[in-house]
Amino acid sequence: MGLLAGGFFAFHVYQAVFSPNTNFETETVVLKIPAGTEYPALRRIIHPLLKETTSFDRIAIKKGYANHIKPGSYTIRRGWSNIEIIKYLSR
Repeated sequence: MGLLAGGFFAFHVYQAVFSPNTNFETETVVLKIPAGTEYPALRRIIHPLLKETTSFDRIAIKKGYANHIKPGSYTIRRGWSNIEIIKYLSR
């Protein structure tokens, strides 16, 4: 039973981190983050671009991005995973 639960947990983590999480039809979209943006505002800005925001939130917090948002204009590609988006926005 423990092995089954561990497998389920591992699959869930893999899905949250590495599965595509974009929700737009074009090849790319431009995400503009104004100076001084805090995480709740960023969440409202990025929400329409994501299929699922809960997993994005968890990973952004875990990776420390939620406290270190960098303003700028970012081109997000269709099919990117949460980790790809957060690594790109963290540059």
